Amino acid sequence: MVSDWRPTASLEAIKARAGLLSTVRAFFAARDVLEVDTPQLARHGVSEPNIQCIPVPGHGYLQSSPEYHMKRLLAAGSGPIYQLCKAYRDGEAGARHNPEFTMMECYQAFADYRDMMELCEAMLQAVAGDVLGTTAITFQGQDIELGGRWPRIPLRDALRVIHSTAAYTPHALAAGPQVPGPMRIAMRRALENAAASPSRPLAPLGLTAFTHARDADWDDVRAL
Repeated sequence: MVSDWRPTASLEAIKARAGLLSTVRAFFAARDVLEVDTPQLARHGVSEPNIQCIPVPGHGYLQSSPEYHMKRLLAAGSGPIYQLCKAYRDGEAGARHNPEFTMMECYQAFADYRDMMELCEAMLQAVAGDVLGTTAITFQGQDIELGGRWPRIPLRDALRVIHSTAAYTPHALAAGPQVPGPMRIAMRRALENAAASPSRPLAPLGLTAFTHARDADWDDVRAL
């Protein structure tokens, strides 16, 4: 017998979640992005080797994400679409995942990862501003500032910097290869925030230039 029938979530958290979902929907509605609702139970699961769907004997599988169904809609000419839904993944239970969780996915034809960076940046800033009244948040004891323009850093340069030092330090950039001025400043600030000045809020980073780099550009990274 369950001794305490009361929900573990506080009413405050439930209200905050409702406000978050409402803000996300308003955000996409203002951009003419269509909300869709695709099946959570289907005959087949995904073909990705590192994701296990939960089988429902006699009926198929609970879906690990709405990706496949949404891409069918996109290919059929739906235009930009998004979905807030439950997703299910077997073998994922821990600090970062539950077998059942809420997912937001959005798709847009002829948009690249830079467009998605802009969208995610604007969406998170809108949610934080509307729900919390500020873009300065705290997650797992770490202060994070979501406001302003998030730095964009080429993945190649980020890998070089990370490999050039055993830890994030204010001198990490000096120890690694040269990085163009604006990117160098952005990376220095991020690294300083991450280690040297833990009391200062972190800023989200966007990784760029990871889909079209020339092979020669990656020779030094492959050698790491």
